[in-house]
Amino acid sequence: MKRKWLSKHSFKILLFILLLLVINITSVIAQEGEEESEKLLPPEKLQEDLNFIISTLRDVHPALNEGPLLNAFNERAKAALAHINHPMTRFDFYLLAGDLVNSLKDAHTLLWIKSNRRLPLMFRWVNDGIVIVGKPGLPIQKGDQLIRLGGLAPEELLEKLRILIPAENDFWIKRMGERYLISDFFLKSFKLLTPDETVKLTLKHANGEIYTIELPLKTTQAKLNYKPKRHWFGWKLNTEYGYGLFWLDKCENTPEYKKAVDEFFTAVKESGIKRIAIDVRYNSGGNSRVINAFLKYLPAKTIHEFRSEIRFSPQAIEKRGYSKLFPLFRAIYKLLWNNKSNTPRPSDPNLIFNGKVFVLTSWQTFSSGNWIAVLLKDNKLATIVGEPTGNAPSSFGDILIFETPNLQLKFSVSHKYFARPNPKADFANTLKPDVFIPTTINDIRKGRDPQLEWLVNFATEKDNQ
Repeated sequence: MKRKWLSKHSFKILLFILLLLVINITSVIAQEGEEESEKLLPPEKLQEDLNFIISTLRDVHPALNEGPLLNAFNERAKAALAHINHPMTRFDFYLLAGDLVNSLKDAHTLLWIKSNRRLPLMFRWVNDGIVIVGKPGLPIQKGDQLIRLGGLAPEELLEKLRILIPAENDFWIKRMGERYLISDFFLKSFKLLTPDETVKLTLKHANGEIYTIELPLKTTQAKLNYKPKRHWFGWKLNTEYGYGLFWLDKCENTPEYKKAVDEFFTAVKESGIKRIAIDVRYNSGGNSRVINAFLKYLPAKTIHEFRSEIRFSPQAIEKRGYSKLFPLFRAIYKLLWNNKSNTPRPSDPNLIFNGKVFVLTSWQTFSSGNWIAVLLKDNKLATIVGEPTGNAPSSFGDILIFETPNLQLKFSVSHKYFARPNPKADFANTLKPDVFIPTTINDIRKGRDPQLEWLVNFATEKDNQ
């Protein structure tokens, strides 16, 4: 006879007890994380960490090799070290060290924040303000406009964010600000929490009604993302309106991606379509070599390339594995190179696309995503449509990652400088679109894609001419 270990009633009780234990453990972990951020840390440990950050930046970052910027940085570093003469919290140390790092105005060089508690909603910063996206839950509705957060209007919030977020332009600060504004790190740093740790928001419904609500912070590991629900690359042809669209939401130069580009241009040729768009509006970087898959099918046999400067610090040599002779070989190569390179060609020359090429951009277009738009623009191979990009066309990049010895605070440092192919436009802090088509609060409320709508309208107008 088989022995019955637990009755159904006993099993339910055991399950309930286990559930309570899980909730309690989760609460304890969250509380420990909060206490860790509030705990006072000895100045000796903090000075050691700050010295590590300072020396790493001096050794690695191309902007600090020599010159007036290095002198200014040294003065700021000296002042920051002098400020650590008493115990500080992790939050306060981050603000102090972050101010020093952010002085380089390099969006790739930054301290990494860790924030597990945040407001239970998602913002999107668009051309005319900040709007609620996702599924916030009543009374908040998707499309509600943020009027004030913790008593601060969007313009005031932007001023605060400039202190925390390293960037080359305000477009990237607004893009990154979408995450910062709901994080406990930002809200605590600028004392926007009420005594009971809630945040007061003033919002406006689409009908114009303004209301105020207080929301608590919640512990969550969920990722914030309002990208379209689609594979990170793909394509479609719209034969009705006569255009092809290839989207690329990150830069990974995989065989599958390259095969998809081949299939796209083959289908474009077979359909007779004369207009294509490359959508990098949600692309914040990766491997810049992804551009070669597109160049293969465009008319130019040679292009002007980005120029790069590498700082061969001991850290870069160790982390990137540069040989001792590599700097010498590179110096010789630069003397012989004329900033031009040959583009790959398809096996069938009939697949070369001679029609109109558009690149769709947004504030989120960054790093290697920005590289695609800049290279095609500077070589007169495409028209840029949409919004200014979040990255300067000439910028620092190719990061090395470090960690401080005591707080284990991670930070990234650029070790290269990339100059755009067109040196005459070298000092722009963003790639401005040829055709400015912004996303607005009303677009979010109505579920419209204004850049794609422009593409359809452009195709229709051309066909009717």
